[in-house]
Amino acid sequence: MSTQAVAGPVADALRRVRHHLASRGAALEAAFVAALAGEATRDPVLAVASAGQETSGALGPLVAGDAAGPGVASTVDALGWLGVLGLHEGAVVERAVAFLAAAQERDGSWRDPGANGAEQEAALVASVCAVMARAPAARLSALRRGGAALGVRWSRERVQAGSYPLISGYLAALASLPADLDVADEALQWCGRELERGFRTGTLGAPAVAAVFVRCDAHALPGSRLRAEEVGLALLAAQQEDGGFPGDGPPERAACVAAAALRHLAPALR
Repeated sequence: MSTQAVAGPVADALRRVRHHLASRGAALEAAFVAALAGEATRDPVLAVASAGQETSGALGPLVAGDAAGPGVASTVDALGWLGVLGLHEGAVVERAVAFLAAAQERDGSWRDPGANGAEQEAALVASVCAVMARAPAARLSALRRGGAALGVRWSRERVQAGSYPLISGYLAALASLPADLDVADEALQWCGRELERGFRTGTLGAPAVAAVFVRCDAHALPGSRLRAEEVGLALLAAQQEDGGFPGDGPPERAACVAAAALRHLAPALR
């Protein structure tokens, strides 16, 4: 991600997000958005991640609403936020990737106490694959094993039922994994279609849909006719009067999710 300052409506929206977060006393989240906007360095966010890192390499929760940890899920959450800031390398990231590699199960999957049931387990595997695939320190063998575990867990029925964690997870993982999977084409097409359907019907809000573009590091998605400009404009329109955004979990997390998406979609909103 570029650290250059943004301008226009995205800059105004990010400024309102920062004020919203500051008014709630969310200093770290405000620092995250400031770094996104190119108005501050990434150092404060990286320092907090480093301070919360276990000797095993596991990262604790970074942004409000992250999974409890330190563990696999919290490490994935933290790596996701660092990745949005363009931090895919460095000691903190490399230790976290090594922790995830060591935590990989014999069948190539990952487990976490917070992931209960087949749907949540598959979403976790997808999330780990997505963040590891963007880290140069990750071994190709671990990614291939993770991709195979993800393929075994593919379920068209759960995606058709509107499972956002699976739709977003599969799109993010398959957009990043180097290995070819037998289910890849089918999964990408189904997930793209269901994401668009959720957006068109209002089942999925603009922040949730825009977040998938961030996770995929893309401005277009397979199987979907959604355009970056269309989603970005809907996201701008979703900003609330106080500068926050609707979303699941704590308002601070929803604001950071939306801010990351706005920054990513900014080139389409000039």
